[in-house]
Amino acid sequence: MTAAPASAHVIAETATAPARSYTVVTFSLLHGCEDSPTTSVTIELPEDILAVTPTAQWNWTISETVVPATVEGTSITERTSAITFDAETPLPSGQRATFDLWLGMPDGEPGDVVLFPAYQTCEDGATQDWIGDEAPQVTLTEAVAGGGHGHGGEVIPDEGGTAIPGEHESEHTEVAATAADPLSRLLAAGALLMGLIALIAAVTGRRRSRSADRYEPVTEPAPSDASPPADSARPEGSGQD
Repeated sequence: MTAAPASAHVIAETATAPARSYTVVTFSLLHGCEDSPTTSVTIELPEDILAVTPTAQWNWTISETVVPATVEGTSITERTSAITFDAETPLPSGQRATFDLWLGMPDGEPGDVVLFPAYQTCEDGATQDWIGDEAPQVTLTEAVAGGGHGHGGEVIPDEGGTAIPGEHESEHTEVAATAADPLSRLLAAGALLMGLIALIAAVTGRRRSRSADRYEPVTEPAPSDASPPADSARPEGSGQD
């Protein structure tokens, strides 16, 4: 393992990573330019790193420098050559900041060092270039054959070559999708239950409406105006002597 230079203001806290792996590398900004607050940090990426995704940072605006690139056997026409973090509020010299980059590490032998030149700009206009021996660096370790997870990153399963963007990004998306937020699941279940209740209410109401349509009220027969039978009325005084 190669130790970071003691005088550097920007270092890579992720000291090692497997060759041909996807790895989150954390870069640390240790202090400003003397007493001047830091306003921006730019991290330069080696030419053989083709996949990079910066992590959103509070108080920092992120921008990428994109340049043309050609990789044999792929449809790649450009790559990100640098990531710049601009402070919305300058970072005081006595405070530390970290920047995470999800990277596709290049191929190489164990012990090979990958350099990430860094450029720091401060509020008073001063700049610090952390390049050469003072550049942030990550030492490659042996790639794990057949894929899986190594020390510091997800290893690319195919044989040889540099991590190519798009090859495994869908896997990370699927993992995020399966790790659903419990609150979202609860809300979805509640919506399903409310829909079921509404369906039952609609079916019940329709049945009641049909029953009402088939109901015929029973009416009493109208009183008859016919006279009573003749033999039911006997004249007064009639009878046998």
